[in-house]
Amino acid sequence: MSFEKNTIKNIDELIERELRNANSKYPLFSSEHEGYAVILEEYEETKYNIELADRTLENIWENIKTNSHDVVVKGIVTLKTEMQMLIAEAIQTAAMCDKMIMSMEKIEKE
Repeated sequence: MSFEKNTIKNIDELIERELRNANSKYPLFSSEHEGYAVILEEYEETKYNIELADRTLENIWENIKTNSHDVVVKGIVTLKTEMQMLIAEAIQTAAMCDKMIMSMEKIEKE
């Protein structure tokens, strides 16, 4: 799937903002192990949101098959919220990847 260049640019800006926020609260990673652990935690949170969305989508489909219009609409609203949370977690994961790169560059210089 292709995205408009502006979409990727906007995502990159969100990642950079998340990285700045994280760096203002926490120092760079002191080791590859620490960086990996933080990235893994964020990645697992992203996966959790995918699993939630999978279940919601299955529920939507079941309700479509039984013509439960009101439940389908509520499910779609829920799915949108879950997608927003998924995107937020994915942005945090990407920001931690950038933080890991910055941390490793600093460690190599020392």
